[in-house]
Amino acid sequence: MLIIFCILFFIPHSFAFSLPDPYTTFSKLNLPPGVNGGSVSLDPLNQGPYVATSDGRILKYNGSDFMDFAYLSPNRDNLLGIPAPLGDSTGRILEYNTVTGEVRALLKDLPRPAGPAVSADGTFIAYGSYNTQQIFKYYLQGLKAGTTEVLVPELPGAPGITKRAVEFGYFWVGVNQMVQQQPTPVVQAYGYKFSSNGNVVLIKNFTTEYGNARVNVVQEYFNLLQGGTLYAGSRTSNYVGKYTKW
Repeated sequence: MLIIFCILFFIPHSFAFSLPDPYTTFSKLNLPPGVNGGSVSLDPLNQGPYVATSDGRILKYNGSDFMDFAYLSPNRDNLLGIPAPLGDSTGRILEYNTVTGEVRALLKDLPRPAGPAVSADGTFIAYGSYNTQQIFKYYLQGLKAGTTEVLVPELPGAPGITKRAVEFGYFWVGVNQMVQQQPTPVVQAYGYKFSSNGNVVLIKNFTTEYGNARVNVVQEYFNLLQGGTLYAGSRTSNYVGKYTKW
């Protein structure tokens, strides 16, 4: 039985050790003109990446360009999307049963939650909160099933979509820190890699490549040729960032 979890309504932590950043080689995967992508994913065969654009399409990278793969609606424009009011606290995490078609709310009245990720063993969900700048853990199984606790209590900025890392029990999340300076504040984007116990083990700095832009999603994949690949997606940038180890 396949269960799908999603968000409805939206689109410094102490750590035991810190790994050196292995993703030092950067390249751009340019999107079509006028298109920005805020989500990145690969299929089980590591084909892609696939990108959901701001105008409601799904694009697939074919090795040289992004091509149309699917769309959310035949009638769409560049305003397609869901607003996220700053003071809102009506977000929900939904569970969709693909066998029965049943949809139910696991959590309600959340303060601007970001996209959740189910742990590799299926025992809990990790999700971020834009308002509190924290990562939470909701238990699906075990003695704590149905309860929530803070997983990463303090981030320097607002978290984006949480994704599983390649290692069992680890996750990635984009974190966007607002830095107050004159004449206007600027955004500094990072990728945080953390464990199922809440230990932050790696912080990836994206500011050199993304400047004053938010990174909404960080997705990691393993491959033999490059030893691992890290993709970064931003709703305000016209490309997907690709980071490799060599």
